Amino acid sequence: MVFAALFFWIGSGMWRGKETSWLEDRKCRSGGAPFSSFAIASVPTFFALSMFVLTVPEPFQDPLGIVTVVGFLVVFPLLLVFGSWWAPRWVLPGWVKERLDAGDSARSAFPAAELVPLMRYEQNRPDLVLLPTEEQLELPTRLPVNRVRWGISAVVVFGLGVFCVFAVAGVVPMDDGPFAVMLLAVLPVAAVVLLLAGAYYVWGFVRPLDVVVTEEGVETRDWVLEWEEIQAVVQSRTKLGLAVSEEAFERVRGVNRWHSGRPLGLGGLLPVGGVVGLQALLRDEVRAGALLQQVLWVKTGRGSHPRDEVLGRLTRESSIDSSP
Repeated sequence: MVFAALFFWIGSGMWRGKETSWLEDRKCRSGGAPFSSFAIASVPTFFALSMFVLTVPEPFQDPLGIVTVVGFLVVFPLLLVFGSWWAPRWVLPGWVKERLDAGDSARSAFPAAELVPLMRYEQNRPDLVLLPTEEQLELPTRLPVNRVRWGISAVVVFGLGVFCVFAVAGVVPMDDGPFAVMLLAVLPVAAVVLLLAGAYYVWGFVRPLDVVVTEEGVETRDWVLEWEEIQAVVQSRTKLGLAVSEEAFERVRGVNRWHSGRPLGLGGLLPVGGVVGLQALLRDEVRAGALLQQVLWVKTGRGSHPRDEVLGRLTRESSIDSSP
């Protein structure tokens, strides 16, 4: 059920528009990734319900048994169809339907540039989603870590590690076939990796490294950088970094190892390439990156204003979206 809850949480985030880039993979008139995620979540859910239903006398006459059978035979196939092939308009979220009503194909993260002023849903307004708010621009401002996501990651990863330990110890029953023998040979390594990664997520949840942006520079509990020392803002999907001068990098390199992104995108090894990593999964990663980029541009003239990048991105997506 933990597995089901995880995929339902992922799907609901995409459905609510917390992540809009999944629209780029939307084929024809399919509903896209949220429905595929819901379909994956439904499998362990119906399996768990069936285990309970089978303990009831005459399960196929029990209301819960009927719901389970009908759900698996109807809901699961429908979710697969909606996610990969075709979905009726009424099952799509309102912010996607708004784009379709305006004549947009809804196959890019944001609407065409000329349609943005017509949008009322925040998910369709990159100027509201991708740019910092007025409150954030009032320095000093704090960019907190998303402790909820770190906590969920800790529970899932650490739980999988404990499961692997139980399997190796024989607590979890397994057959004696060749596949089980191969699996038991790999599980000890997987258990060590998962437990170490789980401990890392627990540590990140207990001691988050929030970022404070001030008039003088950027600081955390472990280090302080002045704006003149920062060369650029480096942004990936879930992690931000600051490209800094050689002197600044040597000064903070030792205390930045736990958020260096090495190895496996986590930390533990010293950072390289002159980039000081921030803790992954800030509460509002995209706006945080735009805020750092905008203040860096104002203070030093380096880089570009994030608004210019947003308009350029919309123009590029519009041209791609309209191409045959």
